Parts: sequence; structure tokens; C-alpha cells
Amino acid sequence: GRMWEHADALGAGLVFSEHRFFGKSMPAPPEQLDASMGLLSSEQALADYATLLEHIRSSGGRRRPAVAFGGSYGGMLAAWLRMKYPGAVDGAVSASAPILSFLGLDPSYDAGSFGKGVTYDASAKGGGSHTCVQRVSSAWKALFELGKSAAGRRQLDSIFQLCPSSRLGAEEDVLSLAGWLQSAMDFMAMGSYPYSSSYMLNGGGVLPPYPLREMCRLLGAADEAPPRAPDVPSLLASLREGVGIFYNYTGSPASARGCFELAETGNNETTRDGQLWDYLYCSDMLQPAARDGVSDMFYPQPFILADVVSGCRGRWQVEPRPDWPTINYGGWKALEAASNLVFTNGELDPWKGGGVLQNVSSSVQSFVIPEMGHHVDLFFSQPGDTAPLRAVRAAEMDAVRGWIRDSAEAEAARHTSEAVPQSATE
Repeated sequence: GRMWEHADALGAGLVFSEHRFFGKSMPAPPEQLDASMGLLSSEQALADYATLLEHIRSSGGRRRPAVAFGGSYGGMLAAWLRMKYPGAVDGAVSASAPILSFLGLDPSYDAGSFGKGVTYDASAKGGGSHTCVQRVSSAWKALFELGKSAAGRRQLDSIFQLCPSSRLGAEEDVLSLAGWLQSAMDFMAMGSYPYSSSYMLNGGGVLPPYPLREMCRLLGAADEAPPRAPDVPSLLASLREGVGIFYNYTGSPASARGCFELAETGNNETTRDGQLWDYLYCSDMLQPAARDGVSDMFYPQPFILADVVSGCRGRWQVEPRPDWPTINYGGWKALEAASNLVFTNGELDPWKGGGVLQNVSSSVQSFVIPEMGHHVDLFFSQPGDTAPLRAVRAAEMDAVRGWIRDSAEAEAARHTSEAVPQSATE
């Protein structure tokens, strides 16, 4: 949205270049994609963008200024484009981009930061409540206890209204249910905006303002002194209603069927994108992730590199390179050598833990936006925008205008220099 709002005033054209394998940019028919996955990588995507930009910027005689914008993985690409190909763009606005979420960094990345971030959003400090965190934590214990027996699993099937194909036949199936519940909380935390938004559902539905807070409300989690513990079926049923904010929105497959499929996410687009991201994770961008159920409200999920490697080999027949993102993109050292970058992060975005949260230099700046989720600063302006959000957007555009000015002046000076006869300079 921000690019559309400012393009005319800047006299700018807008270029939206699809990442290979996403959208319509497929190198092969869907049934042949697995054989072509070796062509999918962040490095190749950056080379695509740099090549395209060279063509666009060089046409018409003078080299035109160019600025990259991106959010989330797109924000990572925008920053890396400026860092790896500084001649391709004059600057980059990188929103909610966890470019410091890899192994091999110094200081190291906290693999548990995402889960801690979701927990913060559900807590009183993050706008939820202390009781909400307690009840989510208690729900896992109840879930796994019921999952130990066939009768308990049948009860879970009923409580969570699972479709026949998703019913829990074995104890290990309960992990799929737990992961499905957790995924909804993760997306709702990212979608922490002060107004309704379709973004987290890729336009397929609408989430309410601060959806994780709404989940906490459905859990009956007003802070009580002392809090009254609900019975297990009631607790789990309220959790089902809470995650239904994400899965059971108006027009969703679940609302049409009247039951939940654990293989589905918020919509088919996020499901397909998740498969592509899984390949990128395995082959190109391994981000460690862990939860422990102590510093967060979830259940123990340790990061075990050997298990990750084995899983990637089995799913994609690729060998992960754990330290490659840091080697390839440079981590903190590359940021210290970079210029013309603006990083933004929402206080309530759980990806914040892997982001750039402090100014690195006078030309590599960072802004944290209070009470906001995933790259909200790139959205169209809305009446519900807060003053801090508007201030960060203004700072972004001040930087963009400066990059454009500097680029245009440098290009004009180059042409002036080329136009001066050699004899006049002797």
C-alpha cells in the first residue's frame, strides 16, 4: 500500500516482480515441480531481481533511481538485494525481516524467540492476560494426556470437531493436532493489527483486530484473582473456538464442511506457500526454531539439528547447509558495511526476535512500532493507524526521498563529467 500511496508524488513507476516458483512464475507444470526444485533459492531470486532491475534502470539513456520495498521474507530479500547487489537499488525498506534468525551469528540468535513473542502477545503486557497464558499452557497438558488412550482421542476428535480424515488414530497423531492449534496462534500473533485485516488469510477471509486477544477472550481469560480453572472439555472447547478465528472464518472450507481438517491452514494459498517455504528452509535458509513450555506457553519442541537434517533429506532429498545464510549474507558484519537501509518491526510481531532492532549506522536505521504486528507499515494508510505508526512511515519516506535525490544527483554528475571535453580538464 505504501508504494501506491507515494508513487505519483515521487514520479515513480512500480515494479512487482514475482519470486520464482510463487504465483504464476513456475518453471514447470505443477506435476513436474518436484523435479525442478533445485532452481528454487533466495540467491537465484536475488539474481533474477538484479538482472531485471539492470534492464529497467538502464533503458532510456540515464540510469533511474530504484528503491526496494519488502515485508517478511520479501523484506529479507529487499535488504539482501541492497547488501549483495548495491548497484541494483539505491536503498531498501525492509519490514519485519528476520535476517538475523540464523545459525553462526555473533551474538547468536535465540531459537525460542518466536514462541516467546507469541506468548508475549497473549500476556497482559502484550494486550492479552496472564490467565490466557496459563490456560493455553494447561491445554497442552490436557491434550497430550487425553491422547494417550483411544477413548481420550475419540474425545479430542469430538471436542475439536475433526473431519473423519483427520481423526486421531494413534497417540502420535495428537502432535498434528497440537501443531495445527499452535500454527493458528502464530498467525494470529503476526496479525496483531488495530483493525480487521485479510492479510494473514491471503485475502480469503478477514481476521478481527488483534485476533490473539480475541482468542484469549474466548478462553474466558479475564484476569481473575484467583483464576477459576475450567474443566478440561470446556478448556479445550474454548481453545477450539479461539483457533476457529483463524480456521473457521466466514467462507472458509471448515465453515462450509462443518469440521476441521488438520492438513489445512488458513487457506490453500498458505498451504502451498508453506510447502515451497519448507524446501527453501531445507536447502537454503535454515532458521532454528524451538519452544520449551517454560519461557513460552507451548509444549517442548527442541531444535535438534540432526533431526532437521534427516527430515530434509527424507522430504526433499537435499542436504541442509546450517551456517550458509550467515556465510552468504554476512549477518552483523554485512550490516555494518551496508548503507541506505531502513528496518522496521512491530512490537507484537513474533518475528521481531530475528530482526534488526537497533540502528547499525547513520544510514542503516531501525524502528520498532508499538502495538503492531507483521509489517503493518507497508499497508495502505487507515483511519485506525496510530501516531507511532504514522511517524515510522514518515521516517521511511524521508529516507526514500533522500536515496532518490542522492542517486539522481550522482547520475547527473556522471553525465556532466562525461560531457566535459578531455582537453578542458587537462
